[in-house]
Amino acid sequence: MTTIINKENISKFKKDGYIHVKNFFSDQEVNNFLKGIEKKSFFIKNENIDRSVDIEEHWDFICHKKMLEFIRSLIGSKIYYLHTANLLSDSIIEKSNITWHRDNPCRRTGFGPDWDTKEKYDVVSSIVYLTETDSSLNVIKKSHFKNYQFSISNILRIIDSRLRNIKKLNFLKKIIKKIIGKDLNYKNGDLIVFYTTLYHARSASKKETNSYRSAFISRYGAGSSHTKNYLNYEMNYRQGLEKYKISKKKDIFFQKLIDNDIYMSPQIAKETINNVFVPADKDGDSIYIKNKT
Repeated sequence: MTTIINKENISKFKKDGYIHVKNFFSDQEVNNFLKGIEKKSFFIKNENIDRSVDIEEHWDFICHKKMLEFIRSLIGSKIYYLHTANLLSDSIIEKSNITWHRDNPCRRTGFGPDWDTKEKYDVVSSIVYLTETDSSLNVIKKSHFKNYQFSISNILRIIDSRLRNIKKLNFLKKIIKKIIGKDLNYKNGDLIVFYTTLYHARSASKKETNSYRSAFISRYGAGSSHTKNYLNYEMNYRQGLEKYKISKKKDIFFQKLIDNDIYMSPQIAKETINNVFVPADKDGDSIYIKNKT
């Protein structure tokens, strides 16, 4: 790891909402993770199901000891895997219609339990990139704070979102992006950790020939009410339990989580989340490929 975690790094992470560590994973580890992408494609082709939960190379990422220690240094000594992870494999070019978004349950700044400041927010996304690409991750610094609601940056972001489908004003969107966004240009093996309340977006590649990206992403929390709220959201609002219904190896996977001291039961009673964001197309989160159109 080229960057050693220290108080300055931790302070910057909490201030900006993200941290980018280059060359965190070795070439051997990246090649191992890429096998998981291939297995996902195999499951989809042969079973018409996304059985990513049974891919052991993905477990290696979720339970990667050095990464877990890194995350503990950022959010707390006791962390939990929140049973939400993705194997990304897609292509994105400049003409794609993309805007900033958040990953948390209550995405409107200041509305809902995610913005209760009685406890520090402690849920993060952790992503490793596995291929070289011209695309990048664009983030809006400090957008994870409650007071972002009243910032000039947020006003510009709202304008950007309303211009999303107006191609004639793409030049204005590019100006806004330069003002409030920051491109994190990653290479294979890089690790980026960010709060799920941070606005982020995939920055498109100008050339289709180098627009393909593959990555692993998983999410963790440090056990606060925000952690439990996120788990409730993923399991009960986003079909998170479906993957375990079709899993053939969930008991082995759960034991691996226990062995790495990051297990929290996915079985959680559904509770109402005020101001929760639920996608209009719930099937988008389904592991059943036939539901994805």
